Amino acid sequence: GGVGHTLALVGTYDGSIGTPHLRALARAAGIAWGFGLDIALIDWPTDDIEQLCEQAQKESGTAGVAHLPSLLAAQRLQLSTAENALSGSHGHPIATTHQPRGGSVNLNDFDGKICMFIGLGRQGLPKKLLDNCQDQFELTGVGASLETAVAMGAIAQRLADLN
Repeated sequence: GGVGHTLALVGTYDGSIGTPHLRALARAAGIAWGFGLDIALIDWPTDDIEQLCEQAQKESGTAGVAHLPSLLAAQRLQLSTAENALSGSHGHPIATTHQPRGGSVNLNDFDGKICMFIGLGRQGLPKKLLDNCQDQFELTGVGASLETAVAMGAIAQRLADLN
């Protein structure tokens, strides 16, 4: 890792923290640790990240959970808001979507940190976020829709390759 790009996981599930949140966090933790990335949890319905990590470790059987304490200790896992992230506080904001407005950006065109928004759940990113994020990225080159965990892994590899 060097630069510490950020995977920004946007909480689009309704209601309080549940299994889908914990699964996504666990998967992201393994990916972030493995590829030297940071994680920002965007608009998640909690303000206690330690408790969130404990809950994920208890309830998720996903291999990545083992890395949550290390990420926390290194301050590579943070709660944030869309507003905060769009303002560039976690790196240059780029939205992932299979239908990028005006075509996909080239990740190699950016210097410094990138903050890559990934929508959890079937709807992808909220329209409001897409509307407010100038740069949009499409991973596959053919507009294929991917399951969240698959997309996270592929995006992590691309970001790691930039460093």
